[in-house]
Amino acid sequence: PIPCVPWQSQTSGQYQRRVLGSYDNTVKLWNIGSGDCSRTLKGHRFDLLACAFTPDGLSVISGSVDHTLKLWNIDSSKCLLTLKGHKQSVTTCAATCDGKGIVSGSDDKTLRFWDIESHKTLA
Repeated sequence: PIPCVPWQSQTSGQYQRRVLGSYDNTVKLWNIGSGDCSRTLKGHRFDLLACAFTPDGLSVISGSVDHTLKLWNIDSSKCLLTLKGHKQSVTTCAATCDGKGIVSGSDDKTLRFWDIESHKTLA
């Protein structure tokens, strides 16, 4: 099963892609034109409930039942950053328009604003 499918798609080069979070603890990037899975990102310990592209299209953010957010480099498939602070499942996430921050929401009834450079919450 696939719990999160952001309606935003990302155009990069000659193809469009969509990011999907899955109950198998992975993030998958799909090439819309070909229908192929171009990347599988592994690192969360539990199901994914949220995922989004960064504004530059070079990274993906994912949120999980494991209470964490991860920032992934699409080209290398590597996790660049793990953010911890929520007390329950992360249910939504988005990058700020300038790409310098992440906003996340959780079942713990909090919204958090994260600074990517310092890895800390701003509020």
